[in-house]
Amino acid sequence: MTYMSYSAAWTECGCFLSCWHEHKTVVEAASCIPCAGGYVVGVENGDMRSLTAEEESEFQCAVPNPPLGERRVALKSGGM
Repeated sequence: MTYMSYSAAWTECGCFLSCWHEHKTVVEAASCIPCAGGYVVGVENGDMRSLTAEEESEFQCAVPNPPLGERRVALKSGGM
């Protein structure tokens, strides 16, 4: 039997970090990302793996992505 969960992942000071929670959905794991550039990985029977195309689509929908114009304004003002 395959045990499947998701985990938030990011790098900090050159180290790969993970929340190590066993989230049941991609969206739930995405909400656990603590910083810009974070991602979600699948965990199958304790082994991390890349997201499938369908899971990647869920991730892209779960992560807010402001329109390009708003990003430029935020970058100029020191946000983001």
